[in-house]
Amino acid sequence: MMELSEKFLEFARAAWTGRGAVWARLPCWREKLESLEGEARVLFQYLAGTLPLTDLGDYAPELVLDSVREGLLVREEFPWCTALSEELFCKDVLYPRVNTEKLDPCRGMFRRELALRLEGLSLPEAILEVNRWCGENVVYRSTDDTTSSALDIYRRGWGRCGEESVFAVNALRSVGIAARQVYAPRWSHCDDNHAWVEAWDGAHWRFLGACEPEPRLDMGWFIPAAGRAMLCHTKVFVGEAPGWEFLFPGVSPLDLNRREGVAYESVTARYAKARPFEVRVAGPQGEPLCRAEIGIYLLNDGGLREIARRIAGENGEARLNLGLGSLWVTAEKDGLFGEALVHTGETEKALLTLSGSRVEPGSFDFLAPADSGRTSPALTEEEKQSRRREMERLKEARRARKRAEPPSERRPLAGWALGTLTRKDRAGSLPEALWRDCEGALAHESGLSREVFESALLCPRIGLEPLAPWRELLEGAALPDSPEELWGLAQALPTIQSFPELPQTPAGAWKLGAVQEAGRGTLFCALCRAKGIPARIAPGGWPEFWREGAFRRAGGEASAWLTVKTPPGERGALGLMAWDQGWRMAPLRPGEAVELPAGEYRLIASTRLPGGNQLGEMQEINLKAGESRTVEARFRKASREELLQRLKLPPLGISWEGPSLLCWVDPGAEPTEHLLNELQESAEKLGALCCGVHLIGGEALGERLPGAKLWPENREAAEAAARRMYLEPGRLPLLVLADGEGYGRFACAGYNVGSVDLAAHLTQVILSE
Repeated sequence: MMELSEKFLEFARAAWTGRGAVWARLPCWREKLESLEGEARVLFQYLAGTLPLTDLGDYAPELVLDSVREGLLVREEFPWCTALSEELFCKDVLYPRVNTEKLDPCRGMFRRELALRLEGLSLPEAILEVNRWCGENVVYRSTDDTTSSALDIYRRGWGRCGEESVFAVNALRSVGIAARQVYAPRWSHCDDNHAWVEAWDGAHWRFLGACEPEPRLDMGWFIPAAGRAMLCHTKVFVGEAPGWEFLFPGVSPLDLNRREGVAYESVTARYAKARPFEVRVAGPQGEPLCRAEIGIYLLNDGGLREIARRIAGENGEARLNLGLGSLWVTAEKDGLFGEALVHTGETEKALLTLSGSRVEPGSFDFLAPADSGRTSPALTEEEKQSRRREMERLKEARRARKRAEPPSERRPLAGWALGTLTRKDRAGSLPEALWRDCEGALAHESGLSREVFESALLCPRIGLEPLAPWRELLEGAALPDSPEELWGLAQALPTIQSFPELPQTPAGAWKLGAVQEAGRGTLFCALCRAKGIPARIAPGGWPEFWREGAFRRAGGEASAWLTVKTPPGERGALGLMAWDQGWRMAPLRPGEAVELPAGEYRLIASTRLPGGNQLGEMQEINLKAGESRTVEARFRKASREELLQRLKLPPLGISWEGPSLLCWVDPGAEPTEHLLNELQESAEKLGALCCGVHLIGGEALGERLPGAKLWPENREAAEAAARRMYLEPGRLPLLVLADGEGYGRFACAGYNVGSVDLAAHLTQVILSE
C-alpha cells in the first residue's frame, strides 16, 4: 500500500477537477476513474489531470491506467523504487510521457525483459545494465522529426538521439529507476542539439548517453558540448492547477518555469558555467511592464531558435540561470515589441524598451560560450579493452535480433497505403484499423492523378501527428462540403493552451472539440480528405486543398514570391524568419522561388567559425502581396586568424613536438587522396616551418610522404580528436593542427580544398604568438 501525502492528494484532486469540461466531453475518463479506488484512483487523477490536453483526446484512459498499475507494481517490487520520495516516484517513474513521443504501453514488457538481469545489482550497476540492454536493442540513426513511441523504437531498433533517450528513460522507469530526459534545445557553438538521460542513483542525478553504454556513470561524448551549453533542461508535465511547485523540492525558482502545462527545470549549471540573467521590460515612457512575453533565442543554423520563454513579473522583470554567451532577447505586450542582442558573459541584465529597443539590420557577432575544458573521464587500459569488447557484443546482439515485420498486407489496400508512408512509419506498430480507415479514400480516386490521390487523399499521415485512424470518425460527422467552409470550421475550434510542441491527431482534436494551433492545418486537411477533397501541408507549412488541377492555399491569404540567391562558393547557414508571437522560421530554398504570405521578414546569413562563434549579417525584407522579389544573401568573411582555437587534446596514442599536422587517413579513398596530394605539394613549406606531419592509418604511405611519421590505424583516437574539436566523428580524412603544448588549434573533417595551405598559414600565426 502506497501512502500519499495530503499535499499530493490535494494537488491530484485539483488537477482532475480543473478539467471538468474535458470529462464532460469525454465521459470515458470519468467512468474509468469511478471504477478505481485507493492510491490507484489518486494516481489516475494525477496523470489524467496533468498530461497534455491533447493526450486525453488521442489516447484511451486504459493507457493511463496501465501506467498506474505498472507504477504501483515496481514501487513494491524494486527496493530502490520503494525508497524514492513521493515526488521522484510520481514524476520520474510513474509518468508515461517523456517529451513529444507517441504513447504505447511498453513498461510491462520492458520490465519482464530486464528484471532478471538486475538481480543482485546495486542501483548504479542497475542503471548501467539497463543502458547496456538499451544498446543491445537500439542504435542511433538520423531520421525525421516525428518521435516514435518507446515500443516502436524498440521494435524498429534505431532512432535519433531524442528517440534513443525516450526509449532509455522508459526502460529505466519500467524497473522503478527514476529517470528523465535532459535536452539542450539548441547548442550555441554548433548547428545542432542533443538529448541524453539522467538517472537517480539513490542520492544524486547521474548522466549517461542513451543506448551508448559506458563503463561508468557520468560519461559521454557530449560532455565538452554540454560544457558550452546556454541552457539544458528537463520537462515535467504538471497541468494547469496551482501548487505544482511542491514536486520540485530544493529547486531554485531561477531554474524552474511553468508554461502551457509543462514545468521546465534547468540543469544547466550541472554541465556548464551559468549565472543569473535578468530581463527588464519597460514601456515607451520607461514604466515597468508586467505580464510582457519574453523570448530568449540562440542563433542556430541561420535562424533565431527559441530556447526559453518567460512572463515578466509585477516589476517588469524575469530572472533565470543561463550559460555565458550571446542571446537574442525579445519582449512583446499589447502590440508593442522590443529586442536586444546581449552577451551574458559581459552583462547580467538586459533592458528592453517596447517600441524602442531594436536590433538594426547589418553585421553582428554571436558568441558561443568558451570551451569549459570538461572532457569525459579517462578510462584505464583495462576499461578501454572491456569497452571495445562490449561495443562488439552490442553490434552482434543488434544483428542477431529479429526485428518486427511490416504490418499485415492481407487487405490489398494495406500494401498500397503502406507505400505512401516513410520507412520509419512502416517499421512501427500500425493497427489494422488504420488500413480499414483508408478504404474511404477509394470512393474519390476517380479523376485524380496517382500522385495526388496517394499523397493527398489515401495517405493516413498528414503532418507529424501520431498515426491513428481518423477518416471514419470524420466521415460520420455532419461536415460542410466546400474547403472554404471546412477551413472556417477548423478555424472556429478553440485553441488548446497545453504543450503546443506536441502533435495532435485529427481524431483527437475532433473528440476534444479543441485543437493545437500548430495542428489546425492538419485537422483541416483531414476534414477535406474525409469529404473526398485532396489536401496536404505544403512545404511552407500551410494547408492546401486541390481544386481545378492545382493546390490552393487554405484561407486565401495574399502571397508573394521570394528567391534568395547565395554568392558562388559561399558556405554558411541561411535563415528566413517572420514574427508571430515570437520569431518563427519561414520556408527557404536557396536559389528557388518560394511562396510566402505577404509581410515582413528577416534574412540572416551566418558564418560559423571553428571556435563556435558566428559572424552574422541580417537583412529586413518587406514582401507585398503579388510581389516577386530576388535577394542576395550576404555572408561575412572570416579572417584566417579567427579560424584558430585552443582546445586541450585528449590522449591520442601518438606523440609529437612543436606544431604538427595530425592526419587520420583512409588510404585509397578519394578524400584522403586529395589531402595526400596537398601534403606533397606543401611539403617544402611545412618543412620550412618545422611543422611535422603525422599519418595515422597510413603505414603504407611512407614513399609518398618520406618526411611524415607513420602510425597504425586508431579509429577511437580519431573519434576522440574529432569530438574534442567539435567536429562530426567518422568523416575521414581528419586533419588537426596541434601545437607543441598539446592543444588543437584548427581542424577539419572530410576533404576541404586548400586545407593544408590554410594550416601552413595558421602555423605561421601560432609561431608568431
